[in-house]
Amino acid sequence: MIVLSYMLFSIFLALSALHLSWGFGSSWGFEDAIPENEDGKPMLNPKKIDSIIVGLGLLMLAVFT
Repeated sequence: MIVLSYMLFSIFLALSALHLSWGFGSSWGFEDAIPENEDGKPMLNPKKIDSIIVGLGLLMLAVFT
């Protein structure tokens, strides 16, 4: 059970770091993470604050785990 907790903590922490880096200006992997429609246009247009909020939520999940 403790191994599962450490694995979840690591996953949530990595996802949190990725979202926070996007929120603070990094573009690594961002274009690949956004789904596109058939015309090649992005279906979502997230703002930087959206990425920061998701990153903080994932960080709270990591700490809770």
